[in-house]
Amino acid sequence: MNTFGIFAANSINYGTSKSMSDKGWRTSLGLPAVPAFFITLGSLFLPDTPDSLINRGHNDAAKVVLHRIHDTLDINQEYTDLVTASEASQAVGKPWRDIFRREHIAHFKMAVVIPLLQQFTGTNAVTLYMSVLFRAIGFSDHMSLLYPMITTGLANIIDTLLAVFIVGRWDRRTLFLVGGMQMIVCQAVVGGLITFSLGTTGVGTVSAGYATSVVVFICFYIVDKHH
Repeated sequence: MNTFGIFAANSINYGTSKSMSDKGWRTSLGLPAVPAFFITLGSLFLPDTPDSLINRGHNDAAKVVLHRIHDTLDINQEYTDLVTASEASQAVGKPWRDIFRREHIAHFKMAVVIPLLQQFTGTNAVTLYMSVLFRAIGFSDHMSLLYPMITTGLANIIDTLLAVFIVGRWDRRTLFLVGGMQMIVCQAVVGGLITFSLGTTGVGTVSAGYATSVVVFICFYIVDKHH
């Protein structure tokens, strides 16, 4: 849903810029309040999760929620598993200290270090400031809003759907390494094209061929970052 939300946001930005001129940004900022309202309204009717209730000592309420989720009375096995997991987690005296123990370093790397390094690749900068990048290399205001709809929108959706089908069939370590190497190549190519065209001053013009190449490699970058 996050992927489709990004595509919808980019589409709205492009649509309002075409139809509402200088007032379009107000619509783009105001429309997210609509789904936010329904999310807030819906959250009022959501029960707490069974594991959260068990952790806080509301075991009977947890059983009620499990009955509602599964629509069956046979929830004893799952309830027992949740209680066992809760007791095991509460038995850990100092979890923030224990995570740095040698036997937990691999888990720490997977949970913290790898996502942190992914942020350092600039993925959020590319995603959030895509229109600024396209405007800087010479696209018009309308086109600089259209291409993010293609790169971070459609390419993102296609990549997400592909990932659903291949992540369970291929070796995940291989996907991780291949995706990382492809990201390096794409970033180097995009940076090289922009530097070659605009230099270090950022002043100049970018030919249509270079601009198209930048769009293509950014699409590959968006796809690779999900691997």
